[in-house]
Amino acid sequence: MTGSAESRGAVRMSGEPVVTAIVLNYNGAHLLPDCLQTLQAQDWPAFEILVVDNGSLDDSREVCLGHGVRWLPLGANLGFSQANNRAAAEAKGELLFFVNIDMRFRPDCVSRLARVLRGDDSLFAADPTELDWDGTRVIHGRTRFVPGTFHQTVIPPFAVEYTGEPSGLVEVPWGCAGSLMVRRDRFEALGGFDPTFFIDFEDTDLCWRAWRRGWRTVYVPDAVLNHKVGMSGDEYQHLVRGVAR
Repeated sequence: MTGSAESRGAVRMSGEPVVTAIVLNYNGAHLLPDCLQTLQAQDWPAFEILVVDNGSLDDSREVCLGHGVRWLPLGANLGFSQANNRAAAEAKGELLFFVNIDMRFRPDCVSRLARVLRGDDSLFAADPTELDWDGTRVIHGRTRFVPGTFHQTVIPPFAVEYTGEPSGLVEVPWGCAGSLMVRRDRFEALGGFDPTFFIDFEDTDLCWRAWRRGWRTVYVPDAVLNHKVGMSGDEYQHLVRGVAR
């Protein structure tokens, strides 16, 4: 890496709306370098990175300080929704990009999402394409609800179906909060993520509440990242099971 930690951590300013990438971390020191390096390589000119930490016991703080990004320690595991809400309140951006730690991003991922939101005031959120780590298959793309059987049902009485890739923007019922860009003012108007969701389905709930106000979510197929499936989620699920006991 080049440049001082101070310069790398500063908000890059321009006439464009500032985007804050909010990176939710829990014991992710082994995953953070790929995530932070590729976020720091983004071509959007007004950008900051904020790592919100759910009480990590590993070297995550040192990794983040070494990359010169903002560090927000919470001291305990508050779960996905509460931690991201806390970070959103501290962010400098007009647009918030919620991301998981087990991701790496193409250099134009942020700019493609931000341009879509900047260009259409009816939008609330923009959802990118997630490829697996090898880049060989789509693991998150365009979504829709379809009637499902009991065993297929995710949100009764509906199942989630991933459809073929569209040629351009398409409206979707919700986006994946593991890599979702939203308008900050509307996120705040909605009260953020519902804190009763420790992890999972907080994104469906958020985008549904936005949709009821006429604020749409769109899928942006040419905004692309790679995702190590389940790396960050597995760690959270262990904690959920631990709480349940």
